Amino acid sequence: MGKSKKVSDKTNVAPLKNDSFSRLFEKWCENGGNSLLSAQLKDKDAEEKKSTSIGTLRLLKVEASIDLHGFTRQEAANMTHHFLMEEYCKGHKKVEIVTGKGLHSKDGVPVVKESVIEAIRSLNIVREYYSPRERYGGGGTIHVIFKNV
Repeated sequence: MGKSKKVSDKTNVAPLKNDSFSRLFEKWCENGGNSLLSAQLKDKDAEEKKSTSIGTLRLLKVEASIDLHGFTRQEAANMTHHFLMEEYCKGHKKVEIVTGKGLHSKDGVPVVKESVIEAIRSLNIVREYYSPRERYGGGGTIHVIFKNV
């Protein structure tokens, strides 16, 4: 090959034909290279996360679902908490919780749904939750969109 050019104390790099790239590479090595690149990638990731609108997130398909029909108020709240934490840790962006409409509850009041909403509100990982249109479950379903990981 040709002579090696000393770039840093630990690295020898062969001269490159593209002189501007060679100078850029030297500067990159002198300034800590990887840490600079990591910072730029973090900035890019932050920009991408900010640019994801709530409208775009609402259009995402549900990535996981849990059905809480038949559970008590306390069981439903506990299961919701664990489900949301687990799915958030997996990196999911949108999940579904099926609570039912409460049609078979005493006085037709949806007890499970109320406790699920309380559990959702208690977590700071949720960006938004809502009941989707009737064809996607309506009042008996809650869609949850997580904050950016």
